Amino acid sequence: MLRILDEHINEIVGYAQQTSPHECCGLIGGQDARTRTVYPLRNVAADRLVTYEAAPEDLFAAQRAMRDRGEQLLAIYHSHPSLPACVSYFGTQRKLGAGRV
Repeated sequence: MLRILDEHINEIVGYAQQTSPHECCGLIGGQDARTRTVYPLRNVAADRLVTYEAAPEDLFAAQRAMRDRGEQLLAIYHSHPSLPACVSYFGTQRKLGAGRV
């Protein structure tokens, strides 16, 4: 089970509020199912109100930083500012391996 520190939840929620009404997105890195770092990514989707697409340069930079810090990718997150909290169709289509949504 993934353990997300309160400070990381607050960071993600703050980023979602900052980018609203657009969707935000990012990665969470850590080790042994414990979060260590939140990596907010710019959303460059054509329609940021209803979907997300991480800026490739942000995504690569976050992955390099995780590798340099000895972290693993633990989660990918994005917001649904105009919908209730749920796992979206697009979220399930973009999952990266078993257990990641």
